[in-house]
Amino acid sequence: MECDAFTDYVQKFQKNVYRVAYSYVKNFSDAEDITQEAFFRLYKSNEIFAADKNVKAWLITAAVNLSRDHLKSSWFRKHVPLERDYEISDKSDRELLEEINRLKPEYRIVLYLFCYEGYSAKEISAMTGISEANVKTRLKRARDKLRSYLSE
Repeated sequence: MECDAFTDYVQKFQKNVYRVAYSYVKNFSDAEDITQEAFFRLYKSNEIFAADKNVKAWLITAAVNLSRDHLKSSWFRKHVPLERDYEISDKSDRELLEEINRLKPEYRIVLYLFCYEGYSAKEISAMTGISEANVKTRLKRARDKLRSYLSE
């Protein structure tokens, strides 16, 4: 892959990939590592992409798979994470983020991809490997659960 094209991809998509990883692992450092690994795999791949949209989908799929592998790893199950506090300036953003993070991972990721990244249920299905009907069900359940959290 050309160095200039790779640099452009990193600049365009690093936040998106990081958010996907964080929505799975809920740890800043692990999400950074997963993001770095996803871009490393992109750099090493021989994939030829027709458009930036395809690169973004490839990176998000890689981040989803790396996050799943991380959560399954024996190292993850046996360690205690160091917590870092990050200030979010807007109180409403912080509260919404806290409520979203209360959701189960399977709901959190589909909600993020649908609402923040703008992917359709069909595209989310392709990225995550779950059926389109299951994606729609999870979206509905995530919205309902989030609504109940916010009304508390």
